[in-house]
Amino acid sequence: MTRAKMRQQPETIAIRYDLHELPTAQHKAGLAGLLLQIDSMKARMAAGALPSDLELPTVSDQGSTSVKIGFTERAVINLYDDLYDAEVVEQLCRQKKQDKEPKRIIEVEVTDRATKKVKKEKRYIYDAVQPAGQFLRRFTDDGKECWCRLWRDMITSIPRNQDATMGPFKDMAQLRLARGGEAEWERMVVTRRKKDTKCYLHCREGMGVWEDLLRFEKERGKGHATTGLSGALLIGTQDQNAECLPFINRIDHALLLHFWTLAARIFVPEMIDPDGQRKFVSGFVLAFPDVSDLPAFCRAYLRLLGELKPGVRGCRPAEAAISIPEQGALEFMHHLADLAERTVIQEGPARFIAGVEFFYMVRIGQNVKLAANGRIPPRDILLQLYAGIRANFRNPVFQSSYLLSVIRGKPWFAEFEAPMTEREWSFFVHSTQEKHRTPTAMIGFAWEADLRFQQIDANYQLMKGEGMMTGTSPDEVDRLVYQMIGRYAHFRTLARLRFEADDPKQPWMREVKDKQGKAHKRETPEYQEERRKVCSSLYLELRSRNAEDFVEHFSNALSAVANYLPEDDFATIAAALMRSHTHGVSENRLRNRDDVKTLTLLALSAHSRSLFARADAENDENLTKENEG
Repeated sequence: MTRAKMRQQPETIAIRYDLHELPTAQHKAGLAGLLLQIDSMKARMAAGALPSDLELPTVSDQGSTSVKIGFTERAVINLYDDLYDAEVVEQLCRQKKQDKEPKRIIEVEVTDRATKKVKKEKRYIYDAVQPAGQFLRRFTDDGKECWCRLWRDMITSIPRNQDATMGPFKDMAQLRLARGGEAEWERMVVTRRKKDTKCYLHCREGMGVWEDLLRFEKERGKGHATTGLSGALLIGTQDQNAECLPFINRIDHALLLHFWTLAARIFVPEMIDPDGQRKFVSGFVLAFPDVSDLPAFCRAYLRLLGELKPGVRGCRPAEAAISIPEQGALEFMHHLADLAERTVIQEGPARFIAGVEFFYMVRIGQNVKLAANGRIPPRDILLQLYAGIRANFRNPVFQSSYLLSVIRGKPWFAEFEAPMTEREWSFFVHSTQEKHRTPTAMIGFAWEADLRFQQIDANYQLMKGEGMMTGTSPDEVDRLVYQMIGRYAHFRTLARLRFEADDPKQPWMREVKDKQGKAHKRETPEYQEERRKVCSSLYLELRSRNAEDFVEHFSNALSAVANYLPEDDFATIAAALMRSHTHGVSENRLRNRDDVKTLTLLALSAHSRSLFARADAENDENLTKENEG
């Protein structure tokens, strides 16, 4: 650069950011991330982890929705050098790469999940560039490294999943090796970008951003200078769309998109596969806060990071596991609301965020696809409902169906219809049959269905006791269906065992003692087995029937036993069965015959419960063993 150009170049470029002017939640999260990055570097400078004379961007005139940031060339370069800091580490791969020879091959012992036998497998070791995550490390150094690993895996799988987009991290990894001994220089091969012939002293991303800022300053009075965007910066976009139109953004706004990785939460979806195994699904759910108050959000977010839990499930943080993409946004807000409830922070999430946007991103080959996205508002009633669901219901199928019903404003059972009519019946009704044994991971579904019906009944009894029952509530049908199915299962089981219901000896019960030596009455194993068969038989008969066919079979089956109902309760059930549809869509709408079918299947699941499970507190796994009787 000539001296004339250097004299014309401004030493400082000041930009005022206003949250109301930023176009997306990713930009707002990026602005919060930029402030968090600057504060993190200042803290590490004070602790001696960074040079005390390191030049950083200046922050001034900060309000709740706006802030002024001053950039210099050296400050921008230092900022991006730290943001994209990386190192070269050895990586174990299951398969040999086609275009690379491994550094060495080792054998490891692996336990087969099905047979529980230990076998040896080969692992191929390669050098790989790994993002350092300096900002996150201060919160994960004390046994919480799983969170840093989750962040790194997301970075290298979603926004930086190709050689070209990994360029900034490669620059910094190469610089680390260059500063080391000559023995490390041969490892630089993995840090070179394609067609690279030079080694740089700084991250080229930072130098490029400074050049863009100079152009922005030069054209400030004439209009807003723009720059191109890619999926590495703005999630869900490409350099060009199908019509070859480029994605562009204002330079001052595009700068912020480098920093959303520091303010967004990352989650991994899990599911029950067709074999009944609980496993993680490919991809990541990113939750972006729509920040409405910068200082309040940054304070709350730092406290949230400080309370990350070290528990793991597999190789992922247990608290990062979710059942549906929408849960990522809810989980983010739940932790913020929990901090406010415990007075760790002064304000609830509605005070400093306008909502949370979620993006479920899946990598398919070398392409990253957007599988789902949406936005969840920080409504208090929604967060309270979620807190209750989160605390009481852990089975992925039950939790996901219940959550979808709540989010979509439907009755609590509305989203259970699809899984209960399409998936293997023994997932929902307890069974010990050899070919249809209920998988361990699904034993909890029946218990959680029973818990939900018990909650409805407890709420009914409470309102009735306080004289608040002014009429028939919609969930009265839910309660009555549960009671009717319970009586049917009990009397039908006694009939098949040739017991009399009024036998004072109750031969279907036995006395057992708990760990404290207290005696309790419990059903005999024979009774439990027969009840499981009764429930599974009716479940299979009803789930394939619809409309009038269901109503007829439901009525005939339940009238086969002494299922007495008071006149008002009979009228309530009859009205629901005769109602083919309802005009309302809210959670408190009137129940119809399709609702009765779903409730009946859930009630049969609840009354089939007789297998027991122990929650593994260490791994947060539902249902790890089962016993009968």
